[in-house]
Amino acid sequence: MNDAKPKLYTNLAKLYDELYPEFFDYESQADLVDACFRKFGVRTILEVGCGTGRLAHLLAQRGYSVNGLDTHKQMLEIARRRTNLVEFFCGDIRDPGTRRNYQAIVCMGKTFAHFITNEDVESTLKSCNRILIPPGLLLFDSYSAQDEIRNFEIQKSMKYTATLSRTKKVTLVSESEWYLKHGLTQIWKARYIVKDGRNVRTYNDRQILRSFFRDELETFLKWHGFVVLDFFSSKFAILARKDESTI
Repeated sequence: MNDAKPKLYTNLAKLYDELYPEFFDYESQADLVDACFRKFGVRTILEVGCGTGRLAHLLAQRGYSVNGLDTHKQMLEIARRRTNLVEFFCGDIRDPGTRRNYQAIVCMGKTFAHFITNEDVESTLKSCNRILIPPGLLLFDSYSAQDEIRNFEIQKSMKYTATLSRTKKVTLVSESEWYLKHGLTQIWKARYIVKDGRNVRTYNDRQILRSFFRDELETFLKWHGFVVLDFFSSKFAILARKDESTI
């Protein structure tokens, strides 16, 4: 998977939980999941890359039976404190170590961008296909390769400041560079400057993230037994269904 060993999901898990609602609209994600799954009568969901459990909790509140899967125990510690409506597991979707089956799998928040090699993508989709039972839905988002190429010069250096409380502010300074070892990938370097009252701390992080073309993802899905049902361009998200001939 991602060989950059990012700190954001381990040492900085608490900071992630505080800061990243600034970037991800979890209510909007839950609305999309609900709109896609409810019409198929979905009751059981596995969220892959559930992080600190914000989306999983919202879906559970809407009446779904949700399990959360993440590779980072520090994220799951926060998730378990957040909600008792969801059962969380530490594991990798490529080999999740569970015999449970689900009617639907959701993988939002750009988690799919961490599957940087073709082998990662293929083993993930094979595992999803094996786990799913009817109606067998898979909903996920990622970064658009077309958008990343078009906007790279604008976005390669960015700065963002968020006010988390009356005394606490976080400034994120990031830089990106192309890293084409695995598809259309980038090295994303981030510096988090946390100011809490008079106390100032700085943390550095590094990740490798992959962007995809729509046709590329649809081809991977077809190869691994999925039929694409819908594409949401504003979120670069795909809803697919396990091919009935493989169920």
